[in-house]
Amino acid sequence: MAGDRVGVVGTAKGAEYGLLLASSEPSRFAAVVAHAASDVVWPGLGTSSTQMSSWTRAGAEVPFLRSTTSRSGSAADPAQPVSTTESYEDSVSSASRWRLAVASIPVDKITAPVLLTSGGADGLWPSSEQAQRILETITEDGEGEAHGSQLLDFPAAGHIVGGVPDLPTTRTTVPYGSITLEAGGDPAASAAAVRETFSATVELLRKAMPRGRG
Repeated sequence: MAGDRVGVVGTAKGAEYGLLLASSEPSRFAAVVAHAASDVVWPGLGTSSTQMSSWTRAGAEVPFLRSTTSRSGSAADPAQPVSTTESYEDSVSSASRWRLAVASIPVDKITAPVLLTSGGADGLWPSSEQAQRILETITEDGEGEAHGSQLLDFPAAGHIVGGVPDLPTTRTTVPYGSITLEAGGDPAASAAAVRETFSATVELLRKAMPRGRG
């Protein structure tokens, strides 16, 4: 903590939530780390054809962008990993400008430094493109640069670019219910990304929340 301000670190859906929190209550956050994040709110994870927002605020759903992703792997062979990146890309490209604006996370309201990380070979969703759009929005008025926001992108890495280094790194799939999702990326590249993003995360949190202030 830095006084009454806190840091938030999230990965994938957790990063989506972290950005939503920090943009909703910017005065509460001293630093934000978003690994493999999204620039829009997506439906809650599931294989049902009925979609709903991942998040609520004051009892109401946070507006989200509908996706075909939750249905794409429902009948898939559990032994065959499913890549859902293309479905997310199609959802964005086919959405109206109004719908995208409604579902977008207002990251330009964040007043803390934001560390974004992404993998160019992400098999779950297009984290590199999403992170780039986030950074562009944050820095559009120059404030993001002043706060020290940055993007660490790793072209050969997959979905798992954040976390604790030196854990097993050969995993390129993620079990999810009755199916297996393709995380993508070269294991060595993803492992190297985790090491670099972990160091950057620790550095940001120490700088934004030095000892003795919380």
